[in-house]
Amino acid sequence: MNLKYKLKENDYLQMQLYFLKESNDLRKIIIKNLIAWFTFFLIIILILYFSNQKLIVVIFAIASIIVLIVNPIRIKDIYFEKLKEESKTYVNKSNQLISVEFSDNYIFIDSVKKQTKINISEIEKIIETNQHFFIKFILEVIIIPKTEIDNQDFLKKELLNLTKKLNIELENQLNWKW
Repeated sequence: MNLKYKLKENDYLQMQLYFLKESNDLRKIIIKNLIAWFTFFLIIILILYFSNQKLIVVIFAIASIIVLIVNPIRIKDIYFEKLKEESKTYVNKSNQLISVEFSDNYIFIDSVKKQTKINISEIEKIIETNQHFFIKFILEVIIIPKTEIDNQDFLKKELLNLTKKLNIELENQLNWKW
């Protein structure tokens, strides 16, 4: 099977967002941040409570609830913007023709910048999201945008055959959202 397509800056961004969220690193950051804020507010509230300032305690309690609700959204927005900025480094790779050819034992990737030959046994997993197929290797990811592929059903069938051959699963993440 031979595929030819172009990647856009957004494809690189979606790949980075997907793997950040799926690695649970973002979740750990959010939990640590929430614990820090909760501890901070709890100490302030206890100090104010024992100082007999009940009205200010109520105001701080309401403010802490708002901060604890809004903060995860704020953190996700910060990381989105950070990864969006990082994806601009791929701008020189964007809109260049990429050719991916699957053989029995190798995947050949041909782009303007480089040619790569990867053994299919190095595939860790294959992921399908609503917009992309990601073929994950130890150090590399092949991004296949669905919008650039004419026959998505044929591609999915071939990827399923590949997963059976390698005894790995095709991870369906069709409802994945940042």
